[in-house]
Amino acid sequence: MNNGDKLTAVIEHAEKNGFKKWWVPENLTASMSFSERIGFSMTSKAFGVMVTVDRDTQVIPHQYILLSHEFAKKYWGESTNTHEVGFDHATCEIIKIEQTNWQYHLQQAVISKDPLDYYYKCLK
Repeated sequence: MNNGDKLTAVIEHAEKNGFKKWWVPENLTASMSFSERIGFSMTSKAFGVMVTVDRDTQVIPHQYILLSHEFAKKYWGESTNTHEVGFDHATCEIIKIEQTNWQYHLQQAVISKDPLDYYYKCLK
């Protein structure tokens, strides 16, 4: 599966959970032309969502979408879980913290080699 297919699947999952595409103009009228596609822009050398409104094209890099709090909240949800974050050698105890799912997974996505792959693996 290529990155375009992965990003499409990831965005669709977040949309099912209530994510609103903020790159779609709210004041879009019938007289305006609007299109979006996922891919690589040769001019900006960026992979992401290419948005065109009345012949003005902008590329929203995929990292801006995937690493936003709004997107992560809708993708993973706001329930809270306990996560192991380390080990205290002095007391020989595992260090645990309570954290919302979206915060934990967003941190993991940020430190991963490829955030898109991290999101996509969690989709399965």
